[in-house]
Amino acid sequence: MTAPTAEHFFAATGRDATSGDLIIKAINVSPDPVNATVNVSGMARFAPQAQLTVLTSGRLTDNNSLEKTANVAPVNTSFMISDLKFAHDFPANSLTVMRLKPK
Repeated sequence: MTAPTAEHFFAATGRDATSGDLIIKAINVSPDPVNATVNVSGMARFAPQAQLTVLTSGRLTDNNSLEKTANVAPVNTSFMISDLKFAHDFPANSLTVMRLKPK
């Protein structure tokens, strides 16, 4: 993964041993979104639709409480990928988990 602000952006990848899914976890601790290039060339074939889970908040110090139980909550979506190398916008103050399924 290539990101322009590497000092505020961290990523790790791994495989789910059961499903074979490629899992990419990215943390953006910057107050600004980061556009990064994701390169999954080691994955020969994958399904075009990937799963995305994002946790984000206005400030890194935000927490949930009894009064605000969903102040920081995961949002699950999907996105389409058509190439082994693609750009993705990672929101400010976020943890993003991408799950790419093998084909």
